[in-house]
Amino acid sequence: VWTAGHCIHQGKGGKYFSNISFIPAFNSNGALSGGKQADEAQYAPLGIWNATQAVTSPQWKAEGGDGGSPATQYDFAIIRVQPGEGGKSLEETVGGAVPVWFNAPREQLSITEYGYPAAPPFDGMELNRCESGKPTRLSYDPTRPPMHAIGCTMTGGSSGGGWLAVKDGKPALVSNVSVGQHTGDPKFQAGPYLDDVAAGAYDFISKKG
Repeated sequence: VWTAGHCIHQGKGGKYFSNISFIPAFNSNGALSGGKQADEAQYAPLGIWNATQAVTSPQWKAEGGDGGSPATQYDFAIIRVQPGEGGKSLEETVGGAVPVWFNAPREQLSITEYGYPAAPPFDGMELNRCESGKPTRLSYDPTRPPMHAIGCTMTGGSSGGGWLAVKDGKPALVSNVSVGQHTGDPKFQAGPYLDDVAAGAYDFISKKG
């Protein structure tokens, strides 16, 4: 499962968080919407998947902190989850997965971003999305790959949400929600450019088994 580095690790001087879970299709039927109460089977129709391992970038672990910084340009993470009932994998249970498009040509991208924004006017219970054309660039350190940035009104809480683009006619992951400006204008969100560092992290955790 792809997410943001700050969702799984505290950053500089910190450690990995514990008790991380992923809930695919969370509240997709609106069971928790509008302040309603519901049991697990209602708001987690595909189960709750506990993380067994996680990895983020060396840059986030060494330098990460609050707000935008050079470390934010590597603010990504990947988690592995334990098998479900009967040994079925997450991918088998949800019916598929999308590939990660590393070093994606920026001029070919048209982004659809997903997330569960929790700061007002949202409450973290609904999946939202923002669609854009070609993303712009955002840098805190010009020696590192510029982040993707798009206009978006989602707020805090949407961190880690996937950014998808079309590759060869099919969706592929190209980034994740990292930082944004949620008040004033322009409102935007930015995500890291997934380069060879990201590919290395993915390869590492894929082989952990």
